[in-house]
Amino acid sequence: MSHDKRIVTRRAFAKVNFSLDVGPRRADGYHSVSTVMQTISHADTLTVEQTEEPGVSLETDWPTPPPDEDNLVWRAATSFFRRRTSAEHGVRIRLSKRIPIQAGLGGGSSDAAATLLALNDLFGRPLCHEELEDIGAALGSDVVFFLRGGTALMQGRGEQGRDLPDAPELTLVIVKPRGGVSTAEAYRALDAHPDAMRVAHTEAVVEAIQCGDRQGLLRAMGNHFECVVGMLCPDATRAMGRLIGLGALGARLCGSGSAVFGVAQSEQEAERIANALRADFESVWVCRTVGRGEAIEG
Repeated sequence: MSHDKRIVTRRAFAKVNFSLDVGPRRADGYHSVSTVMQTISHADTLTVEQTEEPGVSLETDWPTPPPDEDNLVWRAATSFFRRRTSAEHGVRIRLSKRIPIQAGLGGGSSDAAATLLALNDLFGRPLCHEELEDIGAALGSDVVFFLRGGTALMQGRGEQGRDLPDAPELTLVIVKPRGGVSTAEAYRALDAHPDAMRVAHTEAVVEAIQCGDRQGLLRAMGNHFECVVGMLCPDATRAMGRLIGLGALGARLCGSGSAVFGVAQSEQEAERIANALRADFESVWVCRTVGRGEAIEG
């Protein structure tokens, strides 16, 4: 993160899920989840500049940005100003996008969290972290995680968090197939297959992380959406198979998809695997896991 008195710049990191266990649909329409989430080095960049005129203006390099009322960055900023007692200044926000949408990488939620943290820094930290998390939970389930960063166990509908020790650092190859998978579509597909085998993964993942057991972490990883992603985005299943075939130590779906990640033995191995995949898939890149200290600093 960098800032002067009137400008704050933050990275908004993407995430992967080391585990994602999904319970039945609840009465409120949400599903209870138990997931271990991890920030990774692939990131959007957010610059927030204080203006003399009240209000929020948003500029982005998205080809077709959503309207303000549907944009999580704009909603986060307006929610922040509603919570502050004084709003004599406004902000100009510039968002540079690198995290693809409908990929399960949490880009929109991360952008919203980065907006809240940047605004809080810009205006002298008028809100405590609990207040920021309260705003974040109202914006979306994953926003609370991105306000924490690093490695965390998230439960409830994804808004109840517990910090975990930083997981062993991993080098990852991320593959984003051409198609996307909306979160709503993924949950509908999961609801339509209630009898699918869903082994719980989260408890074993947490134990491995607490023990600093890299091999145990790789063995324990799992994601319930993998049982339906083949119907929604066959290329995601194909990408996982290709990652394993090229020597990745493990391959899993990112969130509800469509991106997948493979764990490489080294950065050199990751680059070799990525180069072999770039002819067949729309977006392939190498990144690493990011610990809480770096994630908080932004």
